[in-house]
Amino acid sequence: MRPSQIPGTYDRGEWQDPNSGWEHSTVQEEKIRVATKRNRALPLRKVLQEVNRIIEGWAVYFRKCNTWLSELRELDGWIRNRLRCYALKQHKKKYPTFRFLRSIGVAKQKAWYAVRFYAWWPMANLPYVRNGMGILWFARMNLRSLVAVQRGKR
Repeated sequence: MRPSQIPGTYDRGEWQDPNSGWEHSTVQEEKIRVATKRNRALPLRKVLQEVNRIIEGWAVYFRKCNTWLSELRELDGWIRNRLRCYALKQHKKKYPTFRFLRSIGVAKQKAWYAVRFYAWWPMANLPYVRNGMGILWFARMNLRSLVAVQRGKR
């Protein structure tokens, strides 16, 4: 490891954050980024099948390397956020997105607020959108949880 890569040091005038994340995230996140690219013309169910295959592979790897569950929970949450954004973007325009948000249980006023004032990624991070498209919603859509698969639960 070069001295400039050591966390907590400077590299060409840029501070290397000692809490910048865990080592594995770049490769895994890139695979998910490719699978959940928002301009793909695939139905959400097909994207979920792809993501489930990726998660299965990671679970085997993480089971062998004994990764901390908190790191897996972070990655699991990030995957769900990418998929929320993908699902919202599929509706393309404001009114269909509003109807989708209403169908998942978001209040009328909050749904309009989200659609009118937020882009896709910030909209996916809103608390009421996260509640509507939460862990149970993804479980009904057959998304595998990385933490559950790593623990050996099916």
